[in-house]
Amino acid sequence: MLAVPKLVAPIRKALGDTTPESVQLAASGPFTVASLEVVHLYNVGMEQQFAGKTEEAFKSFSKAAELDPNFARAYSGMAATAAGLGRQADGEKYIKLAMEHLDRMTERERYHSRALFYIMMGEYPKCVEEYSSLVSQYPADRVGQYNLAFCYGQLRNIPKAVEAARRSVEILPNAAFQRLNLSFLSSLGGDFQNGEREARAGLQINPSLVVGYLNLAEAQMGQGRMSEAVETYHQLEKVSGKGASMAATGLADLAVYEGRFTDAVRLLEQGAHADLAAKNSESAADKFAALAHTQLSMQHEVQCMQSLTRRRPWTTAKRYKSGSWRGGSLRSLEKSPKRKNWPPASVPSREPNLKPTAKLLKESLL
Repeated sequence: MLAVPKLVAPIRKALGDTTPESVQLAASGPFTVASLEVVHLYNVGMEQQFAGKTEEAFKSFSKAAELDPNFARAYSGMAATAAGLGRQADGEKYIKLAMEHLDRMTERERYHSRALFYIMMGEYPKCVEEYSSLVSQYPADRVGQYNLAFCYGQLRNIPKAVEAARRSVEILPNAAFQRLNLSFLSSLGGDFQNGEREARAGLQINPSLVVGYLNLAEAQMGQGRMSEAVETYHQLEKVSGKGASMAATGLADLAVYEGRFTDAVRLLEQGAHADLAAKNSESAADKFAALAHTQLSMQHEVQCMQSLTRRRPWTTAKRYKSGSWRGGSLRSLEKSPKRKNWPPASVPSREPNLKPTAKLLKESLL
């Protein structure tokens, strides 16, 4: 086994680092791997993850774990990238594997692993606590600032989330995900101009990132530029299968905002069936839930119940407790300069006999 901090200490000295070896080792703590190849694969995975190459990063982390089954950092990487690919159940599985090897981590990595575990479990106050402790000791930690912004966002503390996201961008100005994180949070806080600016900056770095188009469309919608948002969603459809799936949801959101409920139902129906054909069951479940909500708004109680019934077989036993980051489209619309048009006139003002269905709908989304 290789004791990595002790191995790296003379290299750091040769590169001009004057920190005493004893201090380096004390700060690093226990960190051993089976080979340098494992360390290389892990570092490659990290760079791929920050470049937005999530699938490739997952493969690199998986290879590192295969070569050294006791390497906790590899499991943490697999957890984060699996969740990024929409495979939440796999993400939970891998972070639990990482937690089994906390004794092999440095203090810094223990902060990371515990915080990521809390993200997976939806325990965001504890996530904030762990990442806040981490960045207080390591202010330039790129992952810490990025994920701290995410956790503050889940707690709807948007000013703190934007602050952490800005620091993350300052650390890595050429990282697409950092830009897009700041974009999303800016729009969520009502700063749609900055949301658009950061979304375009992120897409310029990596034009294949689905989230970039989502953020851009939401920022455009928040500024009342609906036709531009539609065009952005159509661009997203061409990026990938995942992009087409998320574009369908975004276009349906926009249709609901404009009072075109029939169009929204059609888009969600088609999107859900396409997701099932692509074996993307969780996305299909989300669309059936959105479909039920739309039908409830139309006072179509029977169809709403049918959509909930169709959703249940495709819902994993445990989803993130606070729900998804997405769904920001309608939040953007609520803050839009055209807010006076919300809700659309075609939304019925009365809700006769819908309370039991609404209660069931709410419970089914937990």
